[in-house]
Formats: sequence, C-alpha cells, structure tokens
Amino acid sequence: MEYPFKDLMPLDEVLAREGYYKDWTHIDANTFHQISELVKFIREKGYGADTREAIAQALERVYYDAMKSGNADMELSMARKHFKDLASRLNASDDKLASATAQLAQKATKTELQSVASGSPKGVYATLTELQNAKPTGDTNIYVVNADNNWYYWNGTDWISGGLYQNLNTYVDKYYGNGGTKDVGGSTPPFGGGFMRIDKSPFTRTGILKSVEFNATVSASVKIKFFQLIDNVLYFKGDFPLNASSGNKKYISGVDFTEIKVEKGWLIGYQSADTNFSVNMIDTPGVVNSYAFAGDVVTDIPNASPGGNNYHMAIYGEVEVGIKEILNKIDTIINMDRNEETTSTIMSTKFSGSSLPDRFINNGFTINNGAKSPTTGGWDKNIYFSSYSTLDENTVRARVKINDTNCNFALLKRDNRNIASTIGQVDCVNKKLILRNLWDNNVSTIADVVVEGVIPFNFVAGREYLVELEIKTVRITVLRITDGITGESFEIENDHAVTGRRTSGWGSPCVTAISGDFTVKKLEYVSDQPTKAKLAIYGDSFVEGDSMLSVGHENRYSTKLKNKLNGDVLICGRGGETSAGLILKFDDDFMHFKPKYTLLAIGTNQDSSVATTWITNIQSLIKKVESRGSIPVLMTLTVNIAGANWATYMTDINNWIMNSGYRYVDANLVTTVNQDRLTQDTSMFFADGVHPNTIGHDMIYKRFLVDVPEIFDFD
Repeated sequence: MEYPFKDLMPLDEVLAREGYYKDWTHIDANTFHQISELVKFIREKGYGADTREAIAQALERVYYDAMKSGNADMELSMARKHFKDLASRLNASDDKLASATAQLAQKATKTELQSVASGSPKGVYATLTELQNAKPTGDTNIYVVNADNNWYYWNGTDWISGGLYQNLNTYVDKYYGNGGTKDVGGSTPPFGGGFMRIDKSPFTRTGILKSVEFNATVSASVKIKFFQLIDNVLYFKGDFPLNASSGNKKYISGVDFTEIKVEKGWLIGYQSADTNFSVNMIDTPGVVNSYAFAGDVVTDIPNASPGGNNYHMAIYGEVEVGIKEILNKIDTIINMDRNEETTSTIMSTKFSGSSLPDRFINNGFTINNGAKSPTTGGWDKNIYFSSYSTLDENTVRARVKINDTNCNFALLKRDNRNIASTIGQVDCVNKKLILRNLWDNNVSTIADVVVEGVIPFNFVAGREYLVELEIKTVRITVLRITDGITGESFEIENDHAVTGRRTSGWGSPCVTAISGDFTVKKLEYVSDQPTKAKLAIYGDSFVEGDSMLSVGHENRYSTKLKNKLNGDVLICGRGGETSAGLILKFDDDFMHFKPKYTLLAIGTNQDSSVATTWITNIQSLIKKVESRGSIPVLMTLTVNIAGANWATYMTDINNWIMNSGYRYVDANLVTTVNQDRLTQDTSMFFADGVHPNTIGHDMIYKRFLVDVPEIFDFD
C-alpha cells in the first residue's frame, strides 16, 4: 500500500489523517512485536507516542535478530546504550548506586532530626520488640526504650536508634567544681577587687543558663562571671550580679537574673568584694559538703595570682539546651538538601546591625540587631520583603523574641496587588494561634477568624520562638509555633475540605506588629519544591487549581503531572494571572530554580482583545526561561465561552504557538467537540464556561504524555 504523505501539505495531512492514521489503539509496550507488525504500526498508528514506540521497538528488533545470528558487536552496542563503551556505562551505574545510597543515608539523618524537632518523646517502651509490635507501621514521633535507654525514630521502614536518650529538647548540662578552683585576689585586671574563684571544668554544651545554685556563709553581693581559656590566656566573656544570701539558694533565669546564653568551652566563676566571704561545695542539688584542700590544681593564668585557700567550686549550674541548637542542626541538613536541590530558599535575612536589608519595606519597625516592633502597633505596622510570589508549598518562617508577653503579631503573605492575603496571627495575651480569612490589606476591615487554637504552653519574656506560616496549597495552610528553649510546639490547620475557606499563597513575606513589644531576629521565605525540577509549571487558576477545590484539588493537571514525575515538579499558579502579571513576578518565582523544562500556560485571562500583547509578553518570558538553560514548553488556549472577542484572540495565539517551533501541549485540541478547535466540549468544563473540570484536567494531563513524552523519560 502506498502512503503519499510526501504529497500532502501539513494541514491536508491533519484533515485527511483518518484515511492514513486509522489505528487509534495503543501499543502494548510489554510485547516484543515482529518487524512486520512494527512497520504497519509506524504507518497507521494515530498517536505520536505509539508511533515513537513502534520505531523504538523496530530498532530493538533489528538489534535482537542480529544478536541471535551471532553479531557480538551489536550486542555490546545495545548493552552500552548511549555510553562510549560498556565499561563507562557500568561505572556510571556504580556511581548512580553510590549516590542513591548516600541520599538514602542523608534522608535518614533528616528524618531523625525532624523527629527530634517535633517535640519530646511520645512514649516509653520496655523493649524494642514492644515498640515494634505497638507501632508496626511507624509514625512521626520518637520513643524511648528502657532496655538500652535509646530513643528511636521511624525511617520509613523500621524503628532506628538515635542514640542514648538525654531529654533531646531540653538537655540540661550541670556544672559544679570537680577539678578545683583558684582564688584571684586584689584589683588585678580584668577582674577588679575581691575574691575570684574559677571552675576548672569547661561547659560541654551551648545553651541558655537555666539556673545557678549558690551556698555562702554570709550575705554578700556576688557576680557570676564567664571566661574562655584560649592558649592559656583567660578572656572575659560577660557577667551578671546575684544577691547571695547566707545558706543555699537557687537563682532562676528570667526571674533572678537576665537570660544569658553560654557557649561550649566557657568557664564559670564568681567574684565577691567581701573579704570574709566563703563558699561551700555542692556535689548534688541540696547536698552541701564544706571542705578545703591544699595545692595549686589549676593551670596558672596570666595576670592572675593565686591568693587565700583553694576551694572546690561552690556553684551548681544548669544549662538548658533548647530547640535553638536543634534548629541549627536542622538548618545544616536543610543546607545539605539544598545541595541535593530538593528545596529552595527564596529569601533568608538576619536583621543584624542598624540598616534595613535590601528589598525590605519598613513601616514602623526599628532596626537594631533585630527588627523591633513599634511602640504603637496596628495592622498597618509591618516589615516585609518586596517581592511577589505565588509558589505552591511555601513557608514564611520567623524567629521572634518576645520582649513582652502581652504582644500580638502576625505572619502573612502581603499581596501588593491588594487582592487577598492569608493571615497567621500569634496572640500572646490570650495564648492563641489564629488563622484568618483572606485579607485585602484594608486596616479598617480585618478578616474574620477561620481557625483558632489555645497554645498549651506559657510565653516567657526574653525568649525566642519559631513561628511558621506554611501555605501548602490553596486548600491547606498550617500555622505553627515552637518554644525556642523547651522545644514545645503547637499548630493549627485550615483545610478547605473542612472549613470551606480557601487560603492564598500570593504576595510578599511579611510580619505585622499588632501590639506589644517583640523583635524579629530572622525572616525566611522557603519553598519545599525541587530547585532542579524536571518540569516547572507557571500559569493561572488552571495551574493553581482554586476552581478544583470543590471536586478535589488533587485532580488538577499540575498535581497529576507531579505525581507522574515522582514529585519532581515545581508548581506556581495564581488565579486571574495574565502574561503581563507573570512577567512582574517571574524573576522572584523562577530565577531561583533551574528546571529542565518550563511550561508557560498563560493567556486565558486575556491581556487585551489583541493577541500581539500576549505574543510580546510570551517572547519575553521565553527568553528568561532559556537564559536559565531551561527548555520552554507552551500550551494552546482552551475555548473561553465567557470571553469577549475570544475566538479571534484564541485562534491568533494558538496559531502562533503551533508555528513557533517551540514544544507545546495542545490543550485546545482535546477539549473541543470533534477536535474542531472552536467549539468547547462543555462536558469538560465547569458551568462558568472557563475552567476545566475533572474531565478537562485529565484530558490536558493525558495530552502532555502525547505531545512532550520526553519529559517522562526517566533514563
């Protein structure tokens, strides 16, 4: 049979395809067909994917038949695939296996630290077997096993030991003289007059000094001092006063003295101006042993001469190592993950010094080693990063020091277009977390409460807290607060499926000072999407999927593609977005990423009745995509029944796309009646005549598989 394709113009071939492309069934990829079948498939299969599969199988069949005839060269050629030789392919396989093993080990570490950060152990079991029987499929908590005194976390397949358990979130280091002390008398610098005693044993952990227990024979003024010994030189690091009364007394951080952070390796001591002052050794809390001993047991310190008797240290101290240390460890793991390019930090700013960081807008805060809230707060008092982002799975994260337990503040995505923002509020007065409805930045009308919850722990003045507003999708938002010392954490969630209220991830990371005194120490904006995604999708409500909330947000085509590619997809959509609007935010939402393919699915919210505006904008976006080494992919517009002058506008744009030379997904073709490109198939759209429904999204998803199958090549 003759197939006169060479005599057909492109349009003729499309219109006459039923005469030539008459087989619309799919090839069974698991069947190794004969060469005669494959030749027929190549000529008659209707779908491009089946034609390509037939061509691939035909080549494999030729190689296979040749090898059966004893052609060893062809066998080696087939085995080495695209590598220069078989050894190179084997080496590459070994490297890939080693890399996968390392990644699995790293993910175990991340799981371990996430479990640690989630809070205190949720239970205790006598043996590991008892834990395994009680939790055969695991969970996200940690548990202690008495048999070995280890804590265990679930790594996805089994319960794994994290080491000896020692109160992971509030580890307490205890200090008392176990190596002797030295008197430093007189006015020798840098200590001043009176008696000075220094503990020989350094701190072994970094954290907040929780308490000091002191025993004295008389009342006196005492200063607790901190030093660091480097190369036999003693460096003074800071001090604070205590009013030492006769007898044993415990001084509490935040009550008897200002909270102080001590560092690993520091030495602790005391100084008294009372020459009749003496102290007693405290071996354990509440047990006092008074004794002196002779001999110089401490290495000589320059500019400090010993005087009087040597005593063991009379201070019993506790250092509380809280969530700050654990967060630092998690930050390290996050950085490792960033090297693996599984997440991306869009912005991370510490408010150090007195200058406002670049691209920040300040409405009332004072910048002085932190962003301090204004004396008089309000919903118009804020500090935010001047950007516009609509990424899926984004988190606004702030480390906030509570100076006043009566303060009230909020994290939000401030929408500079005055459209809508999701608000996460921390009400310290009433100990509440509050998620509010979408807000248009109108300070006279604050959005109503959607979800709220009572925080189960108390706020402490002078303490830092980690606050996170996690906007997963338009369906789910989480507000979370973690105590920086105890590690206690509490969160609330708004799920559209429960409350009927959607959320918004549009806008700029922002902190608002409603009332009270607090200081923002650090502000971050992070997206839990892969930096080097296989595919990035940018678009409007079709991509964001807000119209799909009522029928299942997971049914939007962008989520289907993400599932198909095992999560290796970046999604960035905004309802109502135009090509001009996409240009405005593209640098913030694209230039941090390096996807292999980038889909620009934009145009339904028509910029004008003339297609030339869209064409100019899309050409600008394509240049940005290509500047990052990414391959642009376009999408034809679907029919918009509600759009004025839509047929002409849509046809002009779709013709430009199909003749542009760029890869494209033909969403228009598969959502029109008889694929006529002009008549909307209403069974695939909601009643508004604009947004695809579940069927429509599924058809667009399947068209991806046909038009750009190379995206799904996992080799």
